[in-house]
Amino acid sequence: MSDGAKQRIVGAFVLLALALIFFPLLFDFSNERLVDQTTIIPPKPVIPPKRIPKPERPANITPARPDSEIFRLGEENTRAKSTPPAAKPSLAAKPSLDDEGLPVAWVVQVASFREREKSEALVKQLQGKQYKAFMQQARTASGSTYRVFVGPKVLQQDALREKREIDRILDTDAIIVRFRP
Repeated sequence: MSDGAKQRIVGAFVLLALALIFFPLLFDFSNERLVDQTTIIPPKPVIPPKRIPKPERPANITPARPDSEIFRLGEENTRAKSTPPAAKPSLAAKPSLDDEGLPVAWVVQVASFREREKSEALVKQLQGKQYKAFMQQARTASGSTYRVFVGPKVLQQDALREKREIDRILDTDAIIVRFRP
């Protein structure tokens, strides 16, 4: 072997030995992280339990009406029949509340069908024309009917304008009905 090759091999070993010595000094391979582990969170407070008395229902509150009585569209409620009819509001009336605290609103009854499919088709057609249409099932003496409504509108004037548009588009004679939630 020549002197040049020997010197290269010895030089490589020296460089390798230096790398093995200084490599661990340059890089810390321990998994210890230098994190401050002191906390400034105060200890958990001791809170005594609080006794809350059982609620009592006031005697002057009238019970709520059943859902089947409340949600009727196009039909008069039993309470509404017992009260005398109020004067018909003018078309320019401002939004208001009725005697029960519910908003006075109006819907346009576009049609009434015996077949659910026809009413669903009309609802989809009206919704396609950007009207807020919905269907309500009503029970009559001759069976079930499906009524198609558009609305509700707070102002009767707005409901009348929408009725005229729907009558023109669908060639119908829709009616305006008081919306009873």
